[in-house]
Amino acid sequence: MFAPTKAPWISPGVVIHEPGASVNEMIAKFARAVAGRGFIVGGCLRLGDETVDLASGQPMDGSTLDAAARSLRAAMRDDADLAVVGGFEAFRHAATELTAAVGEGASQGMPVLTTIPDGSVQHWHDFVGTGGALIPPAMRGLWRWWGPERLYRDLALGVAADEVRQIVIGPRWLMVEGPAGAGLAYLPRNARDLIGRLPEFRKMSLKQLAEFSGSWDPLEMALGVAAIN
Repeated sequence: MFAPTKAPWISPGVVIHEPGASVNEMIAKFARAVAGRGFIVGGCLRLGDETVDLASGQPMDGSTLDAAARSLRAAMRDDADLAVVGGFEAFRHAATELTAAVGEGASQGMPVLTTIPDGSVQHWHDFVGTGGALIPPAMRGLWRWWGPERLYRDLALGVAADEVRQIVIGPRWLMVEGPAGAGLAYLPRNARDLIGRLPEFRKMSLKQLAEFSGSWDPLEMALGVAAIN
């Protein structure tokens, strides 16, 4: 028995292009670059005569609308870092099928990228309201939309699973030492909560510690930043 997909939160972005022009190859290149950094990418794009599943790279059967709904559902299930649904009609169909909360208030949702012709932007606003991002049809615009708020996640993905040789906690600074050197991070408050967990942390790899950079706890975040540094 499969558990139903919960109503997701979507943080959408739309690439605005000239009517008749295709930006799908550019978006595919961007999606491959994001996946190459270690992020999980899902969704689908129309490339040539086929609708391609970006998670597997394989052609998808069925109509474009049905393929969009299936691929977005799979991206939500797999907790993807980015989903791409090429074409506004496919995006609207997929989001509606999943009863997704789109736009306003969904800034912490899963980033979903789509496209729309310049003359149809009002349809976008009618669907998402004032939320979402309007993106120029250029790689620079896509990377700006992807955003600096994903910097630590991006850096953490590049940290090797090396041993942690030492963790030192001082009054204001935290140091994590690995085989290639040491990294420092500022402590925002008294670190006595971390001190009691040092035996646990010392058993982890640098990569595992780096993942704490995404924690809501400021002390854990400092530990993650030190591991990245």
